[in-house]
Amino acid sequence: MKKSAVICALFASALIVVSFVSAEEAVYSDPAKTIDVELCKEFAITLESNKTTGFGWDIATPIDEKVIRFIGCEYIAADTGLVGSGGREIWSFRGVCPGKTSISFKYIRQWEKDVPPAKKLIFNVAVKELSSNQNKQGDRCSDQR
Repeated sequence: MKKSAVICALFASALIVVSFVSAEEAVYSDPAKTIDVELCKEFAITLESNKTTGFGWDIATPIDEKVIRFIGCEYIAADTGLVGSGGREIWSFRGVCPGKTSISFKYIRQWEKDVPPAKKLIFNVAVKELSSNQNKQGDRCSDQR
């Protein structure tokens, strides 16, 4: 009985994550792999996190807004029913101009000044031009989104 409750909780957590990430949004979690995204397409980076400890992810260095734009971030707690259990942060971006850049994250407690981050991650991103069919249709993204 307990095993089926855990399976149901994990399934519910997966549904919540899927509902936050749009159908066209690719999701990444491995900083060792370059994120290849087409111009105008959205992508998300999922990071394990535990807000109950006071820690959370933050952008370590400003992102290159000529290449990508930050859309938003949401924390989704694991649905384990256990106090202090972690979750994940989902950071969403959009490719706005062809080019290469990186996104640097730091895992910190916001109120702790002059303390090195507990963790650091860097994701490399390559934004590529739209496919030829989309270019012919003039389907370029707007920076207004």
